[in-house]
Order: sequence, then structure tokens, then C-alpha cells
Amino acid sequence: MSPGRAPSPGHTPSGGEAGGAPGAIPPALARRVLARCLPLDDRGWLLAELDDLYAARVRERGEAAARRWYRRQVPGFWLRLQADRIRRAARALTDPRFLREMTHMDAYLADFRYALRRLLRTPLFTAVAVLSLALGIGANTAIFSLVNAVLLKGQPFSDPEELVEIYTSESDGYPYSTTSYPDYEAMRGETALFDGVVGTRTFPDFYASSPHKWLLAPQGTGLLWMAPPWRERLWPTLASGDWEKGGAQRFNHVGTLDESRLAGLLAALEFYRSVGPERIWDRVQVLQRRLREGLAAIPGVRLRSPEPGRSAGMTAFRMEGVDALALQGHLARAAQVRTRVIGEYELNWMRLSTHYYNLPGEVDRVLELLDGAARHGIAAPGGR
Repeated sequence: MSPGRAPSPGHTPSGGEAGGAPGAIPPALARRVLARCLPLDDRGWLLAELDDLYAARVRERGEAAARRWYRRQVPGFWLRLQADRIRRAARALTDPRFLREMTHMDAYLADFRYALRRLLRTPLFTAVAVLSLALGIGANTAIFSLVNAVLLKGQPFSDPEELVEIYTSESDGYPYSTTSYPDYEAMRGETALFDGVVGTRTFPDFYASSPHKWLLAPQGTGLLWMAPPWRERLWPTLASGDWEKGGAQRFNHVGTLDESRLAGLLAALEFYRSVGPERIWDRVQVLQRRLREGLAAIPGVRLRSPEPGRSAGMTAFRMEGVDALALQGHLARAAQVRTRVIGEYELNWMRLSTHYYNLPGEVDRVLELLDGAARHGIAAPGGR
């Protein structure tokens, strides 16, 4: 322990400090001898530190052992102080700045020890202070990272003013529609217009499916795919068997599982594989082409879906002057045809889906009903 100046004139010796053992009073004679040996500037904080150490010894080893330890500090401190004074004097003879530097260093160390001791005695205050500093540093770091990425750091490409964002818009509807993958591939090939084209959502991190429609699985079944990094970062909301294990299987535990639906889903997948995805695709496209050609011949009908090859089995259209909800009810009453109305953004579209189990005659029946509605209107429910 090197002597130095007192860090705080308000520091009091042992006996008034919180954390000391009750009645832990050092030997009076030994304490007076130490007080006379120590320099005046160092006396207060050195005696206070020795008092704290003495109180700790009393708690750990008993008062008798602590008093013997305290008495042994008198000659030890005196010898260390004398040796330190001799070294300082010898060094000061060759470099007068050394004495000032050592005095400053001792002061810094004394301040550090005093601050550390005070923080340890008030753990709640210390925790609040450290947490406040951590939050402040974290917030400033996040703000600077954002400013650096947006304003200060250069963009990872040249000529940022030539960067554009491309949307697929409808002529009479929503201006920011999704872009199909074939359109994306077509734009990538336009080297005369674009230096490069990048799709921002070409491969998602998550993909969910409701297989009861196109896979003909039971209602209530579903599929969820997630990218491998997310499988370890996310956790299911229900704690069930093996929920703590890794992999995607733990997301399938939702309590008592309805195994009949799972069996139905597996059967639907097996049937899908037995028919073959190529045959299903060809069948759906044939039926969709038959539907599109029939819709194009009906007056007042405007197709909204892309041409075959760029769309699946769903065909969206609009019939001028006819409300889509009224048309939906008409098809349901006349032939039990189930449709989907796209009423968002006041589009007034209707969507028909040709599945591979549909028959050409069913498509023709729907076209007949639509043609009649376009030419003669829709009769009121219950009317003739």
C-alpha cells in the first residue's frame, strides 16, 4: 500500500462507516503510533482503510486475531514508508519531475480505491448507475450506427441517384401489387434498361401454407417452413414434450395432437405424389385456359390475372356493371359454385380457381351462368 494524499477530506475513520463490525475498535496504542508515523496528508485515508480491514478480520477470524494483525502493521507500515521516502529522494536527485509524477499517481490510486470502496458499500446505487450508463451507451451506439449507415457511410454501389424501385401496378386498382417471378426474370434480362435487378423477397425466411385447398388435405392442417437460423432463435409458445430440443419439430407440439388430421395430411401428400406434380400442373392449366377463353368472350368481362404460364390455377376478373358480391350469391344459388370476392381497395373482382378434380363441363356451366348475368342481369333471390 503506497501512501498518497487523501481523496476526500470528509472521509471519517472506522467506527462511523457502514459495513464495519459493531464494536470493532482497533488497539488504541497501535493506532496512535501509526497516526504519528504517517504523513499528515495520508493519515486520514490510511487509518480509515486499516480500520475497514480490521473490521473485516474481526468478522472472519475473531477479535483476538484481528488485534494481533493490527499490531503487526505498525512496524511494517513504518518500514515501508521509510523505504518509500528513501527511494523518492534518490529518484528526485536525478529527475525532479519524478516526485511530482509519483504524487499524482498516488493520488489517482487513492481516489480509485476510495470510489471503489464507496460503490461496494451501496450496491443498489451502483447497479442503477451502471445500468443507466449501459443504456445510455447502448442508445448512443445504436443511433450512431443508424446515422453512420444512412448518412455517413457510402452506399455499396455507385451512382445511388440512379437506383429505382419497381412495382407491378394495376391500371384501375392497387398501384403496388406483387411482381411474379417470371416478370422478375424478364426484367433481369433487360440489360439495355437496367445494370442489374435484385428481388428483395425472392426467398423468404418463413413460408406458411394452408394445404386443405390445393393439396386436398383436411381443414385445420397447415405447413410452416422457416429458414434454419430462425429454427434455433424462436421458441414455441406452448411448452410440451421435447420443446427444449432443437430443430423445427418442437414447433409441432401443441398439446394433444389430432392424429386423424395429420393422417389426412399425409394421405393428401401421398395422393399428390401418386398423381404427379407435372400432370396436376398440366390439368390445371388446361382448365384455366378453357375458363379464360370463355371469360374473354363474355361482354363486359375484364381479366385481371396474367396469361397462362405466368399464373397458377386462380383467375381473377371483373364484370362491368355487376356487383361481385351479388354475382357470388348468384353462382352459389344456381350451381353451388364457391367463389372468392376481392373487395379490397374497391376492386370488385371475382376469383375462380380450377382444380385438377374439376371437369370441363363444370367450367362450361360457370361460363354459361356468367354470360347470362352479363347479358340479362342477375335475378333477385327467390325470383324467377
